[in-house]
Amino acid sequence: MSTLNYIGSKKTLLDFIDFVIIKINNKLGDDKNKIKFFDGFAGSGVVGKFFNHKYGYNTYSNDLEFYSFVLSYALLKVPYSDKLDDIINQLNLLTKPIDNNNFNLITLNYSEKGKEKRKFWTTTNAEKADAIMENIHNSLKNKLITKDEFYFLIASLLSSFDKVANTASVYGAFLKKYKNSALKTLFVKPIHTDVNITNHNTNTVFNIDINSPDITKNKFDIVYLDPPYNARQYSSNYHPLNFIAKYDNNIIPYGKTGLIKNSNKSNFSVKKNVSDSFTNLINDLDAKFILISYNNEGLMDSDTIVDILKSKGKTSLYKYEYKKFKSQATQLNEKVYEYLYLCEVGKKGKFNTFIVEDQ
Repeated sequence: MSTLNYIGSKKTLLDFIDFVIIKINNKLGDDKNKIKFFDGFAGSGVVGKFFNHKYGYNTYSNDLEFYSFVLSYALLKVPYSDKLDDIINQLNLLTKPIDNNNFNLITLNYSEKGKEKRKFWTTTNAEKADAIMENIHNSLKNKLITKDEFYFLIASLLSSFDKVANTASVYGAFLKKYKNSALKTLFVKPIHTDVNITNHNTNTVFNIDINSPDITKNKFDIVYLDPPYNARQYSSNYHPLNFIAKYDNNIIPYGKTGLIKNSNKSNFSVKKNVSDSFTNLINDLDAKFILISYNNEGLMDSDTIVDILKSKGKTSLYKYEYKKFKSQATQLNEKVYEYLYLCEVGKKGKFNTFIVEDQ
């Protein structure tokens, strides 16, 4: 599976999360493909995909960022096919868009060829990405592909385009000089190659505020929440991906780094708002088990999270130590703890803390 280089990605912590999920599975005891699993802050989609694939959960996913919606939609709802394989092979042969008036948005806004000369991607790769977007959009318009296939192809471009981005790790800014990986030629790989996705017809992907009634009206067996830990807003750190996913010439990026006006602002990244937002969410969710990822450097301290969850049910804390990651430019040997808070809703019991060894 091709994934993004993503802030707070749980790709390396899936075994730790699974360590706790196994305990939940033992208590639920149902057929796994009937278990409703909700990934509330989906990000790159790796958690929802992992547990859908491993256990066959009926998986629900949500994120406020549109690029995340596209990624999760492709991962959870669109099986790979020979048709998609053929299309991707053809897309990789493209170099420049034919219609420069309508399909040069990436080149003009995020390469040196544009007025602002932003160096997020080389001009060659930006033009190739525009050519690919032109083909995908025209194919949908002419009904040569379905909406599902459209999202799969956009997701595959996003995850592949990320590999040749000229950034340190996120998209808050571009590098002054092109790094070696950015000079490589864009080559689109499928975001996944699973021809069978369990429950793909009933898996549900949202792109709304997590406190929306469309989410909280559901009854889930397991809710997994990985909210932002700090003040960095994902919209400003991944704005080019949102722009590409939407590919709308009515959106005009501005400033040196090409930010998008009216971008999403999460209260979970605002210190004065995070506790109330978290409390409201936990109170509104209807679930048997709630599992929260957080770390010891987050905006909320551990005591606050525990107090909120204890009002909902029996709460335990699992702590896992790992090396801290800043960016490709700043590698530190410093260690931090990832915390997993498990709440068994409606149950009573003593609060416990467990240390989990490297899996």
